[in-house]
Amino acid sequence: MSERVSVHTPRRAKKEYANDTKRETLALFRKGASISHIAAVRGLAVSTVESHLAFFVPTGDVSVEDLVSPEKIARIREAIRKSKASFPGALKSELGDTVSYGEIRAVLASERHTG
Repeated sequence: MSERVSVHTPRRAKKEYANDTKRETLALFRKGASISHIAAVRGLAVSTVESHLAFFVPTGDVSVEDLVSPEKIARIREAIRKSKASFPGALKSELGDTVSYGEIRAVLASERHTG
């Protein structure tokens, strides 16, 4: 009897590379398309497009300032510093409805980029 080999890839490993759909989102963004336009054209949720673009913040391919206003960046970074939270849910609870999950993810990604 032969031994079965698992070919299951952990979910986390799949998120560590830029797949074609993320690259397509990036290409449209670089051409000047807005997040909402990219979502409409590609048939994706705005939150998905935001996640695609946030993926590229630590690589330097997208600047956090292209995704989030300086005022919101400062508020989110302050909330991160105060709460020491590193996941969007806790920060969203603290920041309220004036900041989106996508903006929080982008700033968290920038923190990974800058150290």
